[in-house]
Amino acid sequence: MFNMGAHIIVQSFVPIYMKDCGLTETQIGSIGAWSILFSLTLTFMIGNLADRLQMARRLAIILILLHSLSSVFYMFARSYFHFLGLDMLRGVAHSTTASMIPLLVLSVLPTEKRGKHYSRYRIWGSVGFFSFAMIGGVLAERYGIPPLFAAAGVCFVIAAIAFGAVETGSKAPPLKKGGMSQIFSTPRLVIFYLSLIPFALWTPVCFRFLQLYVHDLGGSHGLIGCLMGSMGLLGIIGLPIVGRLTDHYGVVPIIAVNFLLVPIRLVLYPLISNPYWVFVPNLIHMMTFPISEICFLLFVERYCVPELRNTAMVLIVVFRSIGWSAGSFLGGYLAQSMGYPMMFYITGAISSIAFLIFVVGMRKFRTVNAPMA
Repeated sequence: MFNMGAHIIVQSFVPIYMKDCGLTETQIGSIGAWSILFSLTLTFMIGNLADRLQMARRLAIILILLHSLSSVFYMFARSYFHFLGLDMLRGVAHSTTASMIPLLVLSVLPTEKRGKHYSRYRIWGSVGFFSFAMIGGVLAERYGIPPLFAAAGVCFVIAAIAFGAVETGSKAPPLKKGGMSQIFSTPRLVIFYLSLIPFALWTPVCFRFLQLYVHDLGGSHGLIGCLMGSMGLLGIIGLPIVGRLTDHYGVVPIIAVNFLLVPIRLVLYPLISNPYWVFVPNLIHMMTFPISEICFLLFVERYCVPELRNTAMVLIVVFRSIGWSAGSFLGGYLAQSMGYPMMFYITGAISSIAFLIFVVGMRKFRTVNAPMA
């Protein structure tokens, strides 16, 4: 809860703080893109190291503390390169822990109804998402944005202490040689990974530029906090629903629905002229976020051998990072040169390619659609 809550505080208000410091949309987008490309390489290396040394738990704690450090230093950032360096550190910390921690949690869950059980764990992240974003919006209105970064740093430290105090299960079997070739020789995983590239364009659009769009429409810091907090509330509602749907229908059809809903969500944003109406298309977040959190993880867990799951999970981050980077570059350029509405239309059209890749590719594996054990 504290980890996700601190992350959403930083994620929500860093783009606005960057613009307040004089950065353009193109610069903000390029910072996101370069930091993603930097973290992409290190995230994969750290995930592979965790598999080889069987030390995912220790690395996760170290990275949460690194996240804390980078968050605090945002208070003193003023230039393009200040923000770029801090975004690189934050990107490595968040991307790697986002893949490691869920696997450590899965190691202690029952083998029956894993979608339901994992959703119960993940709902606490959405509680943090909702509550911290709402509180952050109020505090930003009263005290400004910089103090929020210090508060986020403290919350990350609390998260690291709490994570270190709980038992996360047994170690995975020793890593075998030729692991990468084994992963990429699994057609289902390859199709899934390729689908993630166009799909992932939505993340920087909705978590970096949507706040700026609402701000330009006249939305206050408090409204932006409520907007981001509402996503957490929708996650709280949607996680148990998606968990049960996944157990009943199987992971593949639910992922296909996700790949269809995201472009619909993006093309609805330009229809808004009042910042308060942004909450309407955001209702789709009730399904898209839980599906990404639950089904992506369960898909990899099902089709990857246990000793390669850290690496396979990090590959989700790697392939999504390609889309995140492209979305940051493209979103920043389109927002500055063509306006925010055209940015949403174009990124929505590109993200729809994920649905085509996944559905066409998975037609060869219809038996996959059986409910998961």
